[in-house]
Amino acid sequence: EDGENALGGTKRSLGWLWRKLKSTGILSDDDDGRRCTVRGQATTTATGTAAATATATSQAEERRPSQAMLWQRISELVLKSLLCVEDEIPPQRNSFEVYGYDVLIDADLRPWLIEVNASPAMARDTPLDCRVKEAMIRDTIAVVDPVSFDRDALVNVLGRRRTGPLTSTGIPSAP
Repeated sequence: EDGENALGGTKRSLGWLWRKLKSTGILSDDDDGRRCTVRGQATTTATGTAAATATATSQAEERRPSQAMLWQRISELVLKSLLCVEDEIPPQRNSFEVYGYDVLIDADLRPWLIEVNASPAMARDTPLDCRVKEAMIRDTIAVVDPVSFDRDALVNVLGRRRTGPLTSTGIPSAP
């Protein structure tokens, strides 16, 4: 997954981002949402005494956010954007909308909203597209939790409705 072109040019998965930020020491391994100190290594001075590297680093470098904290910041950004336009989103019974968020993460690990796509493209042009979009569809269906039904029974009912004579209400009459 780390190959430059393996997943589709410049596209990267969220998992790739977490691994990259952790491997470079930008994110901590602490995933409970709290800030934590970067683990220091013991070093030896010219006099032979040990000192912790973390104490020698500046306070800005000493504390790093965790993956959970960065995800919380991104989630808050999404929520705030939806609150800004909630009056513009018409309520639709028995339906839902998928939005695609483009977020930039700066050097200080602050997320910035680039754009929001209503009904984002679901084409699967690369292996990453397939993996990400299929997982998103599975997650969406799990959240929506549609009522289970007997597909064969539904096909039979729809077939009867299509072929039977219609009443004034547009519903087929009983045979």
